[in-house]
Amino acid sequence: MGESVVSLFMNESATPGRSETAPAPRDRTAPLWTDQSFLRAEQYADSGNLRARQAIYDYQVPRLDIADWALGLLELSGDETVVDVGCGNGAYLSALSRSHRGAVIGLDLSLGMLRDARATLAEDVSAASRVAVAQADAQRLPLRSGSCDVALAMHMLYHVPDARAAVRELHRILRPGGRAAVVLNSSGHLAELRGVCDTAFEELGLGLRFPFIGSFRIPEGAALLSEEFGRVTEHRAGAELRITDPEPVVGYALSLNVARSTGVDPGALAAEVRAEVRRLIDETGYFRVTAAPGCLVVSS
Repeated sequence: MGESVVSLFMNESATPGRSETAPAPRDRTAPLWTDQSFLRAEQYADSGNLRARQAIYDYQVPRLDIADWALGLLELSGDETVVDVGCGNGAYLSALSRSHRGAVIGLDLSLGMLRDARATLAEDVSAASRVAVAQADAQRLPLRSGSCDVALAMHMLYHVPDARAAVRELHRILRPGGRAAVVLNSSGHLAELRGVCDTAFEELGLGLRFPFIGSFRIPEGAALLSEEFGRVTEHRAGAELRITDPEPVVGYALSLNVARSTGVDPGALAAEVRAEVRRLIDETGYFRVTAAPGCLVVSS
């Protein structure tokens, strides 16, 4: 990337290619899904767990490329400076790289995820030269105030210990008139899959519900964005998953690493989930799961 991208960062030590960001102090009382040590070192040490969860969307009807859908809501001209906060394995960076001419930056807490994002972008030589990635905490972004036209926070605010601080940071880095897009889930998203995992825990006699990724959803996100930005435009995408093979559901359940917080045996969990999903598939031909994400769009 050129000087124009480097100049967006607050100091040289935070520029793309550096990875010296100090680990955040571990809060042993933090919920699992906002425990930065767990997220960085275990859950997102690489993109394997995320890919396992993304795999269930191969069964989506109608098919929806959520990256293209969400980016389309922003009606980009193609010349904007865009930062993707919590870029993960680079799905949105890859979508942007196909046609966007402006500077694109991906930030993530996990070095493992950034390695996989770089690998995804490396498949397109032109994308690798036009997109920069760097390690960063969403609560303390290393970008200059007013340096970006568009900020993305996709599927990630439920991982931030202080979501309000992250939203303030999105506002800070945007230029006047800049826009932010935040993707979160509705309360009904994957409800049937959550039910299967709860049933598995009941069958295993654990006496607790399956610890799914946090409860920070569209209403909570809209409320925080409204406090910081004012008007929030909410867009919903409705679809369903028609899953004909238990294994993607098993993979999803195991990808959440719940043994760490519950002591459940992964093999026993896999067997229970597999049996229940197979039973449901045998009844109707597929396991139906609600997919109900949403995108919140704001302007600075």
